[in-house]
Amino acid sequence: MLLFRSMAPTMYFAVFVPMSVAAASVPDPARNTLDEIVVTGVRDTGILYTPKNVTIITEEDITLAPSSNIIDLLSQETSITFRSFTGNDKFGGVDIRGMGDTYTSNVLVLVDGIKLNAADLSGADFSSISINEISRIEIIRSGGAVRYGSGAVGGVINIITKTPGDDISTIVRTWNASENTHSNSVELSGSAGNFSGRLKASEFETLGYRDNGDLDKQDINLSLDYKLSPSLNTGLILKYHHDEYGLPGPISENAFESGEESQLRATNSPFDSGETNDTRIQWNVAQQLGVGQSIHFHTHFRNRSNPYLIGLGEIEPVFRPPGDEIKENTNGVSFEYEKLAAFGFETLNLNLGIEYSASDYERQDNVARTVDASTNYAGKLKQHGAFAALEHLITPNLKLDVGYRYDKTNIDQRQSRPLSEYETTFVEETIIITQIENVDIGGGVIVPIEIDVPVVVQLPVQEKVGETTETVVIADDFWRNDAVEIGATYNFSDNHTAFISFMRGYRNPNIDELLLTPEPAGAGSSLIPQSSTHWDIGYKWKGDSTSFAVSVFVINIDDEILFGQDPRTRLNVNFNALEQTRRAGIEIESRWSVTEDYALKYNASFMRARFQESDLHIPLVPEVSGSIGMEWRPLQNTYLSLNADYVGERYDGNAFGPSQNDSQMIDSYTTVDFKLIQDWRGARISAGINNLFDEVYASSVYSGSYYPGAGKNIYTSLSYEFD
Repeated sequence: MLLFRSMAPTMYFAVFVPMSVAAASVPDPARNTLDEIVVTGVRDTGILYTPKNVTIITEEDITLAPSSNIIDLLSQETSITFRSFTGNDKFGGVDIRGMGDTYTSNVLVLVDGIKLNAADLSGADFSSISINEISRIEIIRSGGAVRYGSGAVGGVINIITKTPGDDISTIVRTWNASENTHSNSVELSGSAGNFSGRLKASEFETLGYRDNGDLDKQDINLSLDYKLSPSLNTGLILKYHHDEYGLPGPISENAFESGEESQLRATNSPFDSGETNDTRIQWNVAQQLGVGQSIHFHTHFRNRSNPYLIGLGEIEPVFRPPGDEIKENTNGVSFEYEKLAAFGFETLNLNLGIEYSASDYERQDNVARTVDASTNYAGKLKQHGAFAALEHLITPNLKLDVGYRYDKTNIDQRQSRPLSEYETTFVEETIIITQIENVDIGGGVIVPIEIDVPVVVQLPVQEKVGETTETVVIADDFWRNDAVEIGATYNFSDNHTAFISFMRGYRNPNIDELLLTPEPAGAGSSLIPQSSTHWDIGYKWKGDSTSFAVSVFVINIDDEILFGQDPRTRLNVNFNALEQTRRAGIEIESRWSVTEDYALKYNASFMRARFQESDLHIPLVPEVSGSIGMEWRPLQNTYLSLNADYVGERYDGNAFGPSQNDSQMIDSYTTVDFKLIQDWRGARISAGINNLFDEVYASSVYSGSYYPGAGKNIYTSLSYEFD
């Protein structure tokens, strides 16, 4: 794998409000969540009656979890592993069900139903979402292709942000942590008549665990809702994110194995850096057409720019080069119709949708556009999709889910370079050529003598007469794909269900992958979309104090898009795998409310991720992972949580091919997080420690180059809510 697949790479608020402070309540740790409702899309379905392994993380779960960012929070869930390159959530992500190093393109991340994944390999920018901005998170494993199309292979993460409240309120938060980390935010929310709104502004600053691992960011989030009539509602969501960051890069295996803090923190790229400007706008309209019928219209726009500078070395240059930059503009619309009908005990829920999105992507190497030195990559991606999904309650105990999607994608990608244009002329010039001639000096003696001979020649002379642009077509492709889902859920009783499901999905090559393929420049891309089939079977049970779920899954992927050595050419390129890949595993999760104030939870995943014919392991995928946690309320207004995450051994990210051996294994690791919450006179005070035992670990390793995870981090926070 590439050492860093995509380098795509302070506002302060002080509020003094002379108002009464509203008392905060600590959530009950002895809660049970299998009766949560899945609201992905426009359909509401209970987890017990969903034919997939689905997890809902509620706002209460987020408050109580000993996690300081979304990636840490998600990695505590079944079959989800943490990935990071910088020691923080910038360029970090999560892998679901063993996608390996292509997790950024095989796991979809949505915010309020809109894709956060970029058109390139950078994936979703989790650092652009504050953890206390979230109302709930839905995790749908192994699927979602009918609803979401390309990329919903390992799973889908739908993050739903908070909506305006009914009462006017102000929330002020401050957060401080190790590594000179500070965060402050203010949030205003309320309603008046048919209008409601919510505004939040925040800033975050840290030096980071790694040298040159700093991250400074500012966010503004605005949501407005207006009820035009009892049946018609419209809403506007605006999000702006800006950050500046350092890129510490990897360290050597010897430095990592030493375990010395100074070597773990060190960087070989102290001057590499970048910044991000990301604006997202979303407009929604919902219309109730009568009992059981509704339509939903969404339109969204995103503008992202990412200038960055890498490869400066360990000595600061006297003059900094202009650097590179990525720009992306994406817009899209979708329309959905839902119809719910009941016939006695039978119920039909029909969902129809059409979607369109277009992305313009540009990557400029050397933004100064230097002639004969700069390269510009420009791509246009257009996607059209239509889907239909039906839920049918056939009997009081048996529910059938079916769905189909048709999708077509156009991509036009070109490479251009500014080049000097020359005119060649010829001039005559006399040159002297020395020749050797044999001369008879008498007596039969022959002597070689040098003789200078003048010769007139035509010499070419090049004169720059202008500039031209060389353009090469990288990809001009048209892809048609379809997806199918079929699932059944059987109710043994009100709290016992079993399910089975089948899905066929796909993933198109992204813009970065098309840049480096086995075909020579100008011939177009040889990459084709990958296709996948998914089988899931499972059992769910929810009791008064205990919940339990187990699922078995198999994912087969044909033509999987990988980066590595093409076995046919021995070149490092993006290519479609010549053999089928398979992820097969079992997932177990449970929660036990021992008492009203004390609960235990755990999950475990056992997975086999292999190339089918050669039986080689897929790199960076652990066979065993799991989490165990405790939640305890010792006093009425005091809450304590503890969580341990385990990630098993896995192969180095570059351990492809028959040379794969045990020396390329990355050690397993366990991290422990702790959090304490205290409510006192309306204030909420929190303190915690991430990586309590200062575990030395790395989630990303390539050919012995390690990207260390963060060490022990201590944090405190304080929040007030004013009414």
